[in-house]
Amino acid sequence: LNSLLNLTCINLDGTGVTGTILHLKSLMNVTWIHLDNTGVSGNIVHLKSLLNLTKLALGGTGVSGNIAHLKSLPNLTDIRLYNTGVTGNIEHLNSLLNLTCINLDGTGVTGNIVHLKSLMNLTWIQFDNTGVTGNIEHLKSLPKLTEIHLYNTGVTGNIEHLKSLPKLTGIYLVSTGVTGTAWW
Repeated sequence: LNSLLNLTCINLDGTGVTGTILHLKSLMNVTWIHLDNTGVSGNIVHLKSLLNLTKLALGGTGVSGNIAHLKSLPNLTDIRLYNTGVTGNIEHLNSLLNLTCINLDGTGVTGNIVHLKSLMNLTWIQFDNTGVTGNIEHLKSLPKLTEIHLYNTGVTGNIEHLKSLPKLTGIYLVSTGVTGTAWW
């Protein structure tokens, strides 16, 4: 694909495609990369020059690397790297102000959810089965949140803080330290 320099969208989800993401780094016009559940692999550092990238979906693949490399992609709105070898601290995402969706379920990411407070456009967060920690109270400053997936994390706090999120449609906090009285 690296010879298709005018390519703006790649969606090969669930196909038998294999290869390394290293070859994508020359696709400077690409805005969407959707390769979920394929045989692709490689380090996400190779994507840091794709400045037009808005959607990155490589979930269920053999990709790895530190999420710190994503902070060089200011146009990202959607990160779906679930069930990959990705690591790093979620604080590196706090400068990606256009983010609406983060799915890092089943990865090696860590960090405190307080670092998400600046991401005012977030509608979906999913950090299930990760080393993410922090007080659920920090999410109340994200008024567009519709889904919170934090099961099997180190998240704590009083669930009542979430009642200030008017668009919330799903709360998944199984096996966390969240307490309090349900308000519904």
